[in-house]
Amino acid sequence: MNLLKRIILPALTLITAVTSACGTHGTPAAATTLATLADSLRDSLTAIATTYPAEIGIAVITSGGDTVTVNNADNYPLMSVFKLHQAIALCHRLEERGSSLDTVVSISPAQMNPDTWSPMLKDFTAPTISISIRDLLRYTLTLSDNNASN
Repeated sequence: MNLLKRIILPALTLITAVTSACGTHGTPAAATTLATLADSLRDSLTAIATTYPAEIGIAVITSGGDTVTVNNADNYPLMSVFKLHQAIALCHRLEERGSSLDTVVSISPAQMNPDTWSPMLKDFTAPTISISIRDLLRYTLTLSDNNASN
């Protein structure tokens, strides 16, 4: 909770302020203000990123369509990070269709890879798995299950 109060909440507040301001276009003074806010956001994000012993890259797309980046020249392995974005896209699609997370889907053996990380395969022994989308997301996001993600 301390991390949330000390770093994440102030960063989100700053991001919200910048993205709100970046949605307005018009006078040269407004453009200067937006550039100043973007620079301020970049400086704050850089300060946060440098406090951790890791390679951190950040990109924020403002409501005005501008992009603020930190360490953008580096290449980062995506690995399982994409699973969060995939889950968000799936939830968006379900919402558009009026479908529920409790919708049950069937997964055949041909759709699964027995040679990848998959706690779901250990929990389900039947050849064909019937599982809710909610549980697939749980396997994907909390256990990084590759078959559930696929």
